[in-house]
Amino acid sequence: MRDRAGGGGSSSAAAQREAFFATLPQDEFTALETSLRQVLLDWLGSRPAPFTFPLIEWIDRRLGGEVATGKDENGQGEIRLQSTPADTPAITPAVTPEAFFAGLPKDSFTPEEEALRDSIFDFLAAWKSQELADF
Repeated sequence: MRDRAGGGGSSSAAAQREAFFATLPQDEFTALETSLRQVLLDWLGSRPAPFTFPLIEWIDRRLGGEVATGKDENGQGEIRLQSTPADTPAITPAVTPEAFFAGLPKDSFTPEEEALRDSIFDFLAAWKSQELADF
């Protein structure tokens, strides 16, 4: 695992980053980190070497309506959910996230998940840009 002790200035962004990393276990990954790590390693390992992935550009082009990217005052890359304008009423989901995930199969993907997964892998397999993500 990476060393999580990073240099941080007195800025609020640096303090927020340090506060976030302080919530993570020191000697192991969380379940979410383990899943994300494995997906990234599997996908990058399936690409011809050397392979770089322009993560920030991909987020901007493909998830820009949902996820915002930017840099803090120290030039550190950031991603966050897009803000909802104050005059836009919040949408209450018909099903809670917990209920949605509880309804999914435990040992397989639904047909919709398989289709989405295949589409993501097809997109990533066709990616031609050699530019790095801009952090």
